[in-house]
Amino acid sequence: MALKAAKISNDSSDVYRMMKGKYITSADGDGDYIAFEIPKKAFVYEFFIDVKTAYTAASTGTLTVGYKEPGQAISAAGLAADTVVLSEVTGVKSVGIARYFESGAIITLGVIKGDSAANAVARLFIVYCVIN
Repeated sequence: MALKAAKISNDSSDVYRMMKGKYITSADGDGDYIAFEIPKKAFVYEFFIDVKTAYTAASTGTLTVGYKEPGQAISAAGLAADTVVLSEVTGVKSVGIARYFESGAIITLGVIKGDSAANAVARLFIVYCVIN
């Protein structure tokens, strides 16, 4: 079978952006907090979480990374679900899965204190490009 050239794409990007979010703390209450607004046609390929203060070990406190696309329900843990390393260990960790947002999106950081004696304090970093 011969190759057909009609499907070749020249859509590309040579501009990459890294964004740093503000610290979010579980002391402000449980919920999903807006960390970033992502433009249309953005490919987010790296997520990092910086946990400044972790939850108490073996507690029920959780941290999640999610998103909400226009007209859709929030996917609270759609990019990174809670793990012990994510919520109970301080430091910067690579988390999440790459995702393309055709219509743009809001990236969220979810915090639930649970029975933790300590309040978690964390922020997100993302790296993305816009492909036109």
